[in-house]
Amino acid sequence: MNNSHVSRPGRSPLHRTLSASCVAIALAMGLLLSVPPQSAQAQSVIERIQALFSRRRSDDSASNRTYGGAVRDACDADFSPDSRLTALIPERSTGFTTEAYPTFVLYVPVGQASGSVAGQFVLLDDNQNPVLTTETLVVSLPENPGIVTFQLPSSEQPLALGKRYSWYFSITCQSGSRQTELSFVNSQIERVAPAQELVTTLANTPLPNQFIPYLQNDIWYDAIARLAEHRTEHPDDWTQLLTLYRLEALSAEDVTELQPPMPPSASPVNPVSYQKPLKGP
Repeated sequence: MNNSHVSRPGRSPLHRTLSASCVAIALAMGLLLSVPPQSAQAQSVIERIQALFSRRRSDDSASNRTYGGAVRDACDADFSPDSRLTALIPERSTGFTTEAYPTFVLYVPVGQASGSVAGQFVLLDDNQNPVLTTETLVVSLPENPGIVTFQLPSSEQPLALGKRYSWYFSITCQSGSRQTELSFVNSQIERVAPAQELVTTLANTPLPNQFIPYLQNDIWYDAIARLAEHRTEHPDDWTQLLTLYRLEALSAEDVTELQPPMPPSASPVNPVSYQKPLKGP
């Protein structure tokens, strides 16, 4: 028998409506299941920070010193024995910036109230030659310990695009005619040209949120500097960043912008690592 000629009972309008609805629901469920949740599509801010913090690139030979040695009482000052100068830098790689005069973020464990202390900044090119006008910039520390930012002064030569530099920050203490280095940190920084997509994104992103596009483009120094500046708008992200350095207890504290460089001393103390240059890339 030819089945094409077999009559079938007709379906009611309600039956047809319910069937169509089931098909629509099934299709919708399939689409929902096939699209990963938003959290799986993109890293959160802290996940991105953690990834950049711990990542080591195969072509990068940076040897960073995130923590300085414990600051000791070399100048009859009241220093905590477990205080450590800390640089908010990637753990094992060179950090990037798009700025000609980048900003560095650090924790200084001593301040002017603890004695005659100062900060010293040294910048070397990829051949380990000093590039600053005075070789060493001496900066005033805040009255008390805390997180600070330091921007390369515009009176210096700008960082060149595509060039990698080594930088060092130390804390020194003046006791009479004797100057002693208490602690130092060091890392590497490279200036890169921002991609056009990043430029466009930044132009359409409110200033307090601009650290996010920088993170998404692996621009560590600019991202961290902007997050520090706008930490009150992003307290959770700021706290999570500080947690990487065990500084989360300071998340609600002020961040101090270090004052312009003081006149260099007659015989500045160069950081220990300045005498033992990092290996080049």
